[in-house]
Amino acid sequence: MKSIAFSTLFVSLSLLANRVNTERGMVLIQNRKIEVPKEWEPLLDSTKEVFWEEGMHKPDAGFVLFATNPSLENAKLWLLRMERKAEVLQEIFPLVKKAQEDLVREGLMKDRYNVVKAKSKQIVKGKTTAALDGVTYFFIFSSKCPVCHQMAEHLIGLNANPIQIDQGPLKHFKGLRETVFATEETIKSYVTKGVVPVLVAYDKKTNQAIVMEGLKTKEEIILASAELVNKR
Repeated sequence: MKSIAFSTLFVSLSLLANRVNTERGMVLIQNRKIEVPKEWEPLLDSTKEVFWEEGMHKPDAGFVLFATNPSLENAKLWLLRMERKAEVLQEIFPLVKKAQEDLVREGLMKDRYNVVKAKSKQIVKGKTTAALDGVTYFFIFSSKCPVCHQMAEHLIGLNANPIQIDQGPLKHFKGLRETVFATEETIKSYVTKGVVPVLVAYDKKTNQAIVMEGLKTKEEIILASAELVNKR
């Protein structure tokens, strides 16, 4: 009885699997309705949120609202969202920097970016990147990430190499080297939390590197890079 029951269950599950796998749906591509497997339907429909996802990277919520409901008003609202984010970050950064310096001096935080060392301050105060000669930056980004585009502006003047994780058309940034596609190994090694942008600073003189995640100002990048310079 057990053998018969198991066989019946196996056959039932097999038939169910075949039925699910053969279901078809319709999507609109180049103004033509195309029949595709059901599970591919939302992945080819630009009105669905999942359409805009790139691996582990979750697109900006405002961008998804705009992309799935394209209109001039939504375009303006999305740009206002990005502008407001930039304003808030600019407002709070001095507090973050001061808090970091205080915590380092109090011994409650490691001085990972040498925020209190004279050499680091000298690099920033001098408004020069000459001391960073030999440091190469690998800028890992998504072409659909507005914050990444903002970050690219902070890399102008540095030895930066843009690396794109999504497979859309390559996004080239003015003032930076030509963009190349990321390898699976690069994504697996550095986009571990699904967060972009990621900036890897590598010093060929010491063969050491540091990884910075999220939006960074040019001053933050130079401060962090000073850790590599100080080890020479």
